[in-house]
Amino acid sequence: MNGEEVSTTRRNTKRMETVAEVMMLIKKNEEKFDDEKKKEKEKNEDPKRMRIMRWKEEKKKRKRQSMSIKRKKMRGKKKGGDT
Repeated sequence: MNGEEVSTTRRNTKRMETVAEVMMLIKKNEEKFDDEKKKEKEKNEDPKRMRIMRWKEEKKKRKRQSMSIKRKKMRGKKKGGDT
């Protein structure tokens, strides 16, 4: 009976150690994830990057406007030869 108590205690201690190890790994992983998120946020807030993104958006906008102007011009023209 005394032997069973020792083995149960040892088993419980081992379980507690593994639980503690897993908790430490989870905590490390969360810290790593937080650091990566922080770096990405800083990268996105970089002024040069912001300027480039704004320029790209304006470029897309200009292209859309020019395409709509071209479509309007084409609508005014008639297809066919000289009459």
